[in-house]
Amino acid sequence: MIDLRDEGGYSLLEMIITIGLIAIAIGMSTFGLNAVFNSNVNSYANSLASELRIASSREMAVFDKSYTVELDYDTTENRYVAISYVKPLSASESELSRIKFPKGMTISKGGQSLEYLINNSLILEGERKFQFDPSSGALISAAAGTYQLSSVSSSITRDIVVVEVNGRVYVDE
Repeated sequence: MIDLRDEGGYSLLEMIITIGLIAIAIGMSTFGLNAVFNSNVNSYANSLASELRIASSREMAVFDKSYTVELDYDTTENRYVAISYVKPLSASESELSRIKFPKGMTISKGGQSLEYLINNSLILEGERKFQFDPSSGALISAAAGTYQLSSVSSSITRDIVVVEVNGRVYVDE
């Protein structure tokens, strides 16, 4: 009589259990990656809103300097950037900080991506530069409105609302 237990290999039950464990691991990693991408959009939305709030506060606190935040699309790196500038009254503008948004993140205004609006000259420089009034903190440039931040790797979108009258900045959850 032939004893089949002596032959090498895997049983059908062992194969099914292994494939099931691999499927569970892949499913859990996909869920974890979505959480990372969602928090990435939240993080960058909060960073941009914070930068705008800081510029407004600095504008009211310091009387001899002007603070500006500009949204731009860097065509060499294919990514959005937010650049904060300070301009003393008697000197030229200098960069304070720069937020480089990750590739694959889109910033839109009015349903159109800023990349498209900038590249086709459909949005003026003053419409993407945030400048604030030194006495009230109100927005004095034409950049007021709702900006949508989204990522191609997740379905999450965050709205940043900049109010012209009082210069307030809100992040919609």
